[in-house]
Amino acid sequence: MGSPGQVVKECVSRWFGSEAAFIESIRHEVLGILKAALSGKTFTREWAFGVTFPAFWADLDFAAYFARLNQWDRSLAFIIEGLGVVFVVIPPTAQLLIQICRLYRHKASSPCREVIYNLFVMFLCSLPIIIAMIVWMLSGYMVYVPVTHNGGSVLLGSATWFLLMLLQGTISQRLVQRWTKSM
Repeated sequence: MGSPGQVVKECVSRWFGSEAAFIESIRHEVLGILKAALSGKTFTREWAFGVTFPAFWADLDFAAYFARLNQWDRSLAFIIEGLGVVFVVIPPTAQLLIQICRLYRHKASSPCREVIYNLFVMFLCSLPIIIAMIVWMLSGYMVYVPVTHNGGSVLLGSATWFLLMLLQGTISQRLVQRWTKSM
């Protein structure tokens, strides 16, 4: 008997006829499996919740910290922020980003167009993320700076952020529904 590498090569040759046939078989089968898996229900709403839920733990940690300091409005602001991200912002935004990628997944006719398509997709996908981050930073600023001169509630910033993210989530859902109907 030969080395383990020779044994594997001999088995592959007997099963598939040649190494080239084995490689071609793997390419077609794996490609088919990936297309089937990624075109269907791979990135679901449950997946989005699972991926983003650890971020909610960080918000709960901040909420607990401010609760220990008896700053209940700030504590509640972090809970609202965390719930807003996990349930209002991420699922529709993730669906929008996935839909954008699906729309432009076809191979371009030239390498130059391929680069342009990829840059365009990156730009489109970055817009909702950048908008969410800007609104989040502005509302975070509102959380740490009193809204009124007499030390008003920081919950106004959270409510503003929540409403703007609800608007972004609704727009994302409408775009995805419109694109899926046209496909």
